[in-house]
Amino acid sequence: MHLKSYIHQLRLLTIILPFIVLAGCFTDGSGPDKVRDAPAGAKPPPPPPLPIVELLKNRDFEAGDASSGDINGTPPRWSGSFNDVSVSSCLFDACQQVPVPRSPDQVLKMFGPFVPEGAAGTYQDVEAIPGQTYTASAWANNSSVDPLQGDNLADVQLFFLDVDGNEIGGFAAETTAGVGDLPADTWVLLEATAVAPEGTAFARIQLLHIQLNNPATGGAIFWDDASLIGPAEFQLVWSDEFDDWCGDGVCSPDPNNWTIETGYGPNNDGWGNNEWQLYTEDLDNVRVENGNLVIDAFCGSPPEGYTQDFEGVNADDPSALGAEGFVYFADVWGKAGGSDAEVGVDIFLYSYGPAPAPNGGPAFSAVAGGEGGVSQGTQYLNIYSDYNNADQAIGGGSCGATQSCTINTSVFQESTITAGDIGDTYTFTFDAKSPFEGGISDAVLDNGGNTSKPTSATAFIKTLDPGAGFATTNDIRVDMTEISNTDWATFSISLDLTDPLLEGQLIQFGFNTVTTQYDDSGVYYDNISFTKDSAVTPECVGEEAVRDGSITSARINTLETYNTIRYGKIEARIKPPVGKGAWPAFWMLGSNFPDVGWPRSGEIDIMEMFNSFGSNERTTHSTLHWCDETIQAPEVCSFPEGRVFDGGELSFPESLGNGFHIFEVVWDPEKFVFYADGLEVYSRDIEPETMEEFTRDFFVILNVAMGGFLGSNDQPPDGTEKWPQTMEVDWVRVYQKSDP
Repeated sequence: MHLKSYIHQLRLLTIILPFIVLAGCFTDGSGPDKVRDAPAGAKPPPPPPLPIVELLKNRDFEAGDASSGDINGTPPRWSGSFNDVSVSSCLFDACQQVPVPRSPDQVLKMFGPFVPEGAAGTYQDVEAIPGQTYTASAWANNSSVDPLQGDNLADVQLFFLDVDGNEIGGFAAETTAGVGDLPADTWVLLEATAVAPEGTAFARIQLLHIQLNNPATGGAIFWDDASLIGPAEFQLVWSDEFDDWCGDGVCSPDPNNWTIETGYGPNNDGWGNNEWQLYTEDLDNVRVENGNLVIDAFCGSPPEGYTQDFEGVNADDPSALGAEGFVYFADVWGKAGGSDAEVGVDIFLYSYGPAPAPNGGPAFSAVAGGEGGVSQGTQYLNIYSDYNNADQAIGGGSCGATQSCTINTSVFQESTITAGDIGDTYTFTFDAKSPFEGGISDAVLDNGGNTSKPTSATAFIKTLDPGAGFATTNDIRVDMTEISNTDWATFSISLDLTDPLLEGQLIQFGFNTVTTQYDDSGVYYDNISFTKDSAVTPECVGEEAVRDGSITSARINTLETYNTIRYGKIEARIKPPVGKGAWPAFWMLGSNFPDVGWPRSGEIDIMEMFNSFGSNERTTHSTLHWCDETIQAPEVCSFPEGRVFDGGELSFPESLGNGFHIFEVVWDPEKFVFYADGLEVYSRDIEPETMEEFTRDFFVILNVAMGGFLGSNDQPPDGTEKWPQTMEVDWVRVYQKSDP
């Protein structure tokens, strides 16, 4: 169950709340071993039970330093925070505003979101095993400084998800506590237990501050010492969740975890594979953004254009959207009321704008928060109508006593098309969803009723000719009227500027709503990208483009930071690039690589993709490389004489570039098993006499190569490649077998 879907349970709570019993107290208080051969006719002994372990990270919210003030937003290692969530420290104000933590200095604080049936919350997912029992818990404190009011609740919830992140069996278990259950300034344990159903891949603990009805009632709840315990074959020992470790905005990968490699390889030969690209440390090529690691391979400079995730936009600054270049324009239409033939006919009344788009209030647009997913962060753009305009109401102003007006609103950016733009393609990409019923727009605008979809909504790219009265010459749109109000989705539209007559015209990208009768409406947008892809890239065609600096990408590793990976489970959630020439990889080298070289170091390829040798964008490859001493003595083992490799592949029905996938290897002293989305790709027994490389330590590498042996069958770029080629990584995790 995602944070955004908690509302499904709130209606039940109003019915069952009198019967909920608070669970807790008011005081602080490897897969199974191989079975040996059994005597004939005897049943083998059952496998030993899996150890019960603590599965959460940052369970006491001590990560980060809140001693100088609250750290707003998602706590490290947690996900999906929305509305008012912050890590607070008792050290900041000598515990005047924050209760004394149970351990050591910091707690998690949740405010009321001040909307009907709203919530503040955060969650953490851990791997889980079907048929096993899990217990989620956390200590809650109802501080007398800002106590819970009315029917507000503190809530600990437990859910189970499949490998794709979908809920299994719906709501699993929860424990709620209201005002009467939480004595002031006392830590109370809330606990929920459930058995993981068939198909479970993950368990989720979710901490919530729920506001059932009256948005005026508030208060805060403080959390500490959260826990999710259960049986585990593996325990997490290292990870990078890429949760904006350097704060809001864009930053390089955490240097405590990663080293960025640069150049063309040690011998300037394309990393031994005749690859095209120059690896750089530029943010254009490698960065942490919106909770993901992003590696972009470019031809020439990055595409020109505008990108915005709204995390760095000041939601309290009324001029912030105008400063970003957004403007609004609105047409007002009414109904004719003359002769019978004219009654009900739409007529144009007036227009206003263009003017800088406002940020907040009842007109047009605002930076909002409260319903973002993992990829949307805490802020996004809300586009709605102009509720200042009295003509929109029934019986208002120019619309007559019995008619209502329609307001056609556009919020957009525009620029002038130059001669250099002719022949280029503009692409407008963004995430979007509708507000949930009774959601943010309704509370902000306070117009009564429920937030609903507008009469119509679209996103657009269009061109207008100023020399012809701003007549529209192109208009490409995607309909947003019926989009989901629970799940974010990504949309993209493009416009090719092929007509030379477009030079001097205006090009606009943005959002449109048409709304009547003060209908509460709004559509949320985030991760906006409006880029120009040049139709001709002569600098990236032919042999002269191979390692001339025109093609750039990135490669990062843990050699200097975490180089002791030996056995366990190593996995990452990745959305790979799939275009021509792209060769993305999630892989490992032996940590002795700087001393002994390759292939003596050994290589473990967890995921490789390429479009040569019969492979395609639906297929992932897993491969092992090592030195076989029976072919060439280990002290002189070299490529290609002594190198041996073996691997497998798995094809999916659709392109792997359509979404995120989990790629993993399970490695023990006897065997490798590789998986993609839980499906086996390849397995191989370790032969100790020739595969001793895989009894030593390894480190992790992530990269997007372009061209080379596998990327392009050693052919140079031919100009038909698409740029950029982007790999997104949600997380990388390393597990070790749990102690029995």
